[in-house]
Amino acid sequence: MHFFGLALQKPPCKNAYYNEAIAKLKFRNSVKEKYMAEISAADVKKLREKTGAGMMECKNALVSADGDFAKAEKLLKEKGLAALEKRSGRATNEGKVFVITKDDGSAAVLVELSSETDFVARNPDFIALGGKIAQTALEKGLDKPTEELNGMVTDLATKIRENMGLKRLRL
Repeated sequence: MHFFGLALQKPPCKNAYYNEAIAKLKFRNSVKEKYMAEISAADVKKLREKTGAGMMECKNALVSADGDFAKAEKLLKEKGLAALEKRSGRATNEGKVFVITKDDGSAAVLVELSSETDFVARNPDFIALGGKIAQTALEKGLDKPTEELNGMVTDLATKIRENMGLKRLRL
């Protein structure tokens, strides 16, 4: 610090709380640097492709899990389910209807899959999920939604982060 050309030194702080806070910050930064060096961009990319979560979310999950992919994936899933619970009250007025018939024409399945927005209803993952649900229901002869089918919807909803629902299923 300069004052009229004179170099002044800042006196050391005598406040114990201030010194303790600075020590904690230095420790936290040293720990963060240690883990940041161990987690590569390739690891973050791999987790991101597997879960569909954002880059920073994947990076933070890997840091929290000490680089363990399974634990990081579990953390991201829990975080996604918590976010999904917040959205559960929102209306799902958009969506698509999927119809699949057996090759011989002896049976058909009608599936109504709903979402909050039409953008999600046009998403390739959403469309693939509707086809997969219809195919599963046709193969197993299901005429109403089951835990397995609702679980498939929940998995995609945590990835896309939007409220979705399996409204109707008819055989």
